[in-house]
Amino acid sequence: MDYTKIDTYLEEHIPALLEDLSRLVAIDSERREALPGMPFGREAAECLSAASDMIRGYGFSVKNYDNYVITADMDPELEPHLDILAHLDVVPAGDGWQVTKPFAMKIEDGRAYGRGTSDDKGPALCALYAMRAIKELGIPLKKNVRLILGSDEECGSSDLKYYFAREKSAPLSFSPDASFPLINIEKGGLRSGFTSSAPLADACPRLVSFQAGVKLNVVPDKASAVVQGLDGEAVAGAVRQCEGLEGIDFSTQPCEAGLQITARGKTAHASSPSGGRNAITALLALLAKLPLSDGELHRQMRAVSALFPHNDFHGSALGVALEDEVSGKTTLSLDILTYSAEAGLQGMFDCRACLSASDENTTDVIRERLRQAGVTPMDSRMYAPHYVPEDSRLVQTLLGIYNEMTGKVHRPICIGGGTYVHEIENGVAFGCGTDDVDTRAHSADEFMPIDQMLFSSKVFVRAILALCGEV
Repeated sequence: MDYTKIDTYLEEHIPALLEDLSRLVAIDSERREALPGMPFGREAAECLSAASDMIRGYGFSVKNYDNYVITADMDPELEPHLDILAHLDVVPAGDGWQVTKPFAMKIEDGRAYGRGTSDDKGPALCALYAMRAIKELGIPLKKNVRLILGSDEECGSSDLKYYFAREKSAPLSFSPDASFPLINIEKGGLRSGFTSSAPLADACPRLVSFQAGVKLNVVPDKASAVVQGLDGEAVAGAVRQCEGLEGIDFSTQPCEAGLQITARGKTAHASSPSGGRNAITALLALLAKLPLSDGELHRQMRAVSALFPHNDFHGSALGVALEDEVSGKTTLSLDILTYSAEAGLQGMFDCRACLSASDENTTDVIRERLRQAGVTPMDSRMYAPHYVPEDSRLVQTLLGIYNEMTGKVHRPICIGGGTYVHEIENGVAFGCGTDDVDTRAHSADEFMPIDQMLFSSKVFVRAILALCGEV
């Protein structure tokens, strides 16, 4: 098919797309407290309403599902075949914006700046404008395309749960809320932990407290412990005994309860723990070298350190370092650890498991190792992975389009995180980001390159016609 006319249409309508994007970005659609008829707050409902007006103005039929999601159909009389899922909610604005205010979109150096430009209001409009081009140019389809715009992706996707309790998913789905070339595997995993009521040791030297971690899915860059009965020289001697702690800085400071020891490393997302330097496991390794007195708590801390050694990114010491050809290696990181005499010991870890992992060869193995260490494992089970085979029609069609447009051969990728289609059978993440451009999603000065929006719209036109223009 000759796409010249379609591509020209999209190029000419980039100013209109940016005008629409500016209108949506101006609405701070972060999830807020529910109001009557507004499950995610007034602003989220306002954004859905603004998008509905916009979409109806382009001649599409729109349905509002109680301000959870809205949908736009190319032709509701046709057989459902393709769902395109994007979201209009955003993360909090945060501080540090320099180019513009978060909800006042600004064009600068070929980029559209503002909260939601790349995640996910910009990509949502790329999909809409692909549909608009097909409709306004009168290109016939054999099957229907439905654009689904949600408003709770950032806080758990309860919007989609509500929608799919009322509607069936189309046979094929993709979401432009990720990156190219295409994500067809999202690992399952286990988010769990352990506890202990071990008391404060009776004799010094002893551990008084431990504090580290802010979120279960974030490798911590700071950990602090307070010990009694030791001085800075004793700690320095233990540091010299520790090997393999590159990228970790230790410091000590006297405090009212004794001596505070702080480890500083580098944060990372728990789906890619090797990109960080885990301050918890480093500080545990140091504590294991200190001449702490004998006692239940100290034995448990040394045992926990042995199960979560520093730079073990795959759960090897726990016996769960599984790997398969399709999805790669399991990853595992200890991301929260606290101890106080009043609350006891509590640890939380995040495991992103390869497709060959199961409760039997992962969860049960971890639980038994934790019991042997003297701590009590939490009663958690694995959540399921998401997998669409590489040889499926959906993956091959979308990947083929992207490869043809870029002139390069790409393979689909596996990620440890989850996307908007994690719970949707035969759904993949497709666009709009690329590995070579950090659009600062979730950060200050979030942006989307304008040429990437145009490119993505052209890709989505071809995807719709390839998937829904056939008999």
